[in-house]
Amino acid sequence: MRNMKLPDGWSEEYLFNVVNVINNSVKPYEGQRSYLSTGDLNDNKIKNVINVNFDDKPSRANQNVEVGDVIFAKMKETKKTLIITKDIKDIIVSTGFFVLRPKHIINSKYLYFYLNSSKFLNRKDTLCTGATQSALNLQGFNKIKIVLPPLENQKNIVKVLEKAENALEKRKEANKLLDEYLKSVFVEMFEAESTSVKIVNDVVKSIDAGWSTGGEEREIGADEIAVLKISAVTKGIFDASQYKVIAKDIEIKKHLSCKKGDILFSRANTRELVGASCIVDKDYDNLILPDKLWRITVDEDIITREFFLYLINTDNIRKEISKLATGTSGSMLNISMAKFKSIELSIPSIDKQKKFSDIYLKIKNIQDKAQINEIEIANLFNSLMKDAFKYCI
Repeated sequence: MRNMKLPDGWSEEYLFNVVNVINNSVKPYEGQRSYLSTGDLNDNKIKNVINVNFDDKPSRANQNVEVGDVIFAKMKETKKTLIITKDIKDIIVSTGFFVLRPKHIINSKYLYFYLNSSKFLNRKDTLCTGATQSALNLQGFNKIKIVLPPLENQKNIVKVLEKAENALEKRKEANKLLDEYLKSVFVEMFEAESTSVKIVNDVVKSIDAGWSTGGEEREIGADEIAVLKISAVTKGIFDASQYKVIAKDIEIKKHLSCKKGDILFSRANTRELVGASCIVDKDYDNLILPDKLWRITVDEDIITREFFLYLINTDNIRKEISKLATGTSGSMLNISMAKFKSIELSIPSIDKQKKFSDIYLKIKNIQDKAQINEIEIANLFNSLMKDAFKYCI
């Protein structure tokens, strides 16, 4: 039920009335073309493409696009959106994306921001179907509405959102530079260091999985309990805002709350994010772990928490985790506890690890302070997004 009257000149439309849903299959071609899978679009940026011949391309590599098209991933609980520009107009995109071609009444960047709004993402998730991989189909898409201001208003909204988005990107770039510095410290300290080879099982005391249930995406009340989403760990920094509030009449079968110093590990996610992990910054008694997140306790006589966390996030170990995880390419992958425990690690002396941990904590302290600024900018951006699409239901 709508609570607010729309301003003059604004209208509420079904998305299918303001865009064309494109299904332009790939015809035979000579040589190679670049292919973008859903797994290779992260944070709305292309992280990788692969070159494919027509005869041996994946079956999902079957959609052509044009400049100005806006694509978004169909899978539930994903935010992967991209505007097709001139430099990527010849790519093939996965059938795991909807390809939308805006009509003359909607600005493509306004559409892009709407597809990234919580209003759209929440609506999308409620309409997703499927037991193995829940995703939005055309029938569900046709139920989604958008509030459409006049084009000039759309352009003004886009200008404001772009300014906040650019400020957020600059803050993220500063954090990336600190990550690169930490990486260079790690290489310098351990590249030529004598190490012993152990498996994960040798260096952990316990790995505990949480318990999952549904919930509401809203602010948690003082006497309420919420279950974390896997997005709480995907950035490598614990994000305590990523949760769903559990209804009070639900019996919580396993209360595994977050404590300061806990190592959290995502056993299930897309190919690029399975194995994402972080250390919890403080106690959160009202936040519990879902079954897709593990709490790992290491044996600190053998390995420090900080060194373990950094080690399992190195490129080689993340690739090994991805290789051992099972599931359909481009969808949710899962690594079993047994396979994770079998991964080999090169362990240097505990004294050298402690020196690295000291440096790690100093850098993370700087990042935490910068993170406050990033969070403030992110909150401003989210507030502007919420205001921009406040009339949407």
